[in-house]
Order: sequence, then structure tokens, then C-alpha cells
Amino acid sequence: DGAANDLFGSSVAISGDTVVIGAYAGDVGANADQGAAYVFTRNGAAWTPQAKLTASDGAANDLFGISAAINGDTVVIGAQSDDVGANADQGSAYIFVRSGVSWTPQAKLTASDGAAGDQFGGSAAIDGNTVVIGAYFDDVGANADQGSAYVFVRNEAAWTQQQKLTGAGGAADDRFGRSVAISGDKIIVGANFSDASVSIPFSPQAADQGAVFIFINAPLAPTAASVSIGGRVLTAEGAGLRNAVVYLTKANGETVSTRTTTFGYYRFDELTVGQTVVIEVNSKRYQFTPQVITVADNAADIDFIAGGENLK
Repeated sequence: DGAANDLFGSSVAISGDTVVIGAYAGDVGANADQGAAYVFTRNGAAWTPQAKLTASDGAANDLFGISAAINGDTVVIGAQSDDVGANADQGSAYIFVRSGVSWTPQAKLTASDGAAGDQFGGSAAIDGNTVVIGAYFDDVGANADQGSAYVFVRNEAAWTQQQKLTGAGGAADDRFGRSVAISGDKIIVGANFSDASVSIPFSPQAADQGAVFIFINAPLAPTAASVSIGGRVLTAEGAGLRNAVVYLTKANGETVSTRTTTFGYYRFDELTVGQTVVIEVNSKRYQFTPQVITVADNAADIDFIAGGENLK
């Protein structure tokens, strides 16, 4: 039933012998650009259409199908311009499940703190019973369009929001959440407009260089209010590097520092469980890659190994 300007193929996803393809500008009835998604299955070398998915409460300009994800018999479709209540373009995501050859809606996901213009649903990913949805125009505090991503989990047929993710040291216009991916206990979120000189202390520094953030779902410490993390700073040969400066940037932008011991050890104490931090090493002679860490428990194995000598 394709028509001019449907933009079929704007999003794609595959799981096994099933493909889902978004056409976010497809007209549904009288609703221009409501959007749709199409499911195809493979038998041998032949692909055949199985279902056309649309939102039961869809409206014009929802852009349903702007993102698509599939895992087994579950599909997630983003509708980033869906109006939620009085919030224009807050955005939403829809869950569909398959039984045999039939697809039925299971849930509509929205952000618990959603606001107009967030564009929730602009990206989507799924693994098992966990879904990640990007809202890359979400305002975080005073930072307009910093962006965020939301994690939802399923218990039987019920979906609940588990966590909201934001980038450590995030800044306005980072657009964190422009892309998302999940595999097991790891989530990756892209911030394609992140300024390295503002948002994260990466080098080289460049406006709109972009960055990605990795989150790990580890159990939080059940009783401790704060923990310590540390490790060693090593040369490429494995020798401890003394007197290197190690910086830790907290989620609120605060930066603290320490120096390595004679044998290259460092440690940061009194860190709040659950926050995401950035750790980087500054050495006159060596280069080190910063690490993004979600603080879950005491850790003493966050090591840095030199990747080469500076040419200064």
C-alpha cells in the first residue's frame, strides 16, 4: 500500500528471519504523516509481508516509525512527534508482540517526566525484556536539548520505567539519545552534538565532535551510602606510572583530582552509588583514553594503560 512520500525505509531492524521497516511519513487514513511500520518474514530465500503496524491512537504528524527495533516476537516503534496530553511533540514508543503470525499492541511507553518537544522515541533498542528509548531534545536542568534516554523493563505483559540516563558532564545541545543500543547488561547512547571541550574532557577538543556513553547495569550497593573506586595507571609495558594526575568528573559537572602513588595506584573516595562519572589521566609523556563509569560498588580495577607517547 506504499504511496508517494511515505519514506519507507527510514528505520530498519532485524531479528532472525523477521524484519521491521519504518515509514514514518506514511498517511494513515486522513492523518497525514501519522506513520507506519511493516513486518516481513523470510522463508528460504523469499520475503513476504506479515503485518502493517500502526498506532491505535495515532494522529497526523506523529512520525510513527521514525525508529524501530525488534527482538524475537517483540517490536518497538518510536513516534517522536506524538503529542502526549497537552505536550506537543513529547513523543512516545509502542510495543507490539507476535503470537503465531498475528501482531498485537502490548503497551505505549512515555517518559514519566516528559515535556513538550522532547522527541521521545527518536531512537529505540530492545534486548529481551529491556527497552531503551532516546529523547534527544529533552531539556536536562537548564541545558536545553541536552537529551536523555529511558530504560523500561517488562514483567510478564507490564512495562515500567526503570531509569533515566543522562550523559556525565552533559551540556546544552548535546542531543544525548540520538542513537541507542543494548546488549545484555550494557547500554550505549550516542550524543552526536557533544562538544568534547564542554561535555566530556576528551581530546582532541572540537565543537560537535560527538561522543558515546556506555552504561552497565550492575546491582547497586545495598547498604553503603558511598563507595571508593580506583586502579592503576600503567605504561604500555605494564609499569606503574607515578605522579600522574587523575581527574574524575561527576554527573553534576564537579571535577576532583588525585595523583598516582609511586607504583601508579590512585583512588577516589566518598562517591555516591548510581552516578555516572568520567575518569581521565593527564600525563606529560603518555596518552590515555578516558573511561565512563557507572558507580555501583567499591572497585579497585579501573586501570589505564598508555596508548602512546605525547609528541609535545
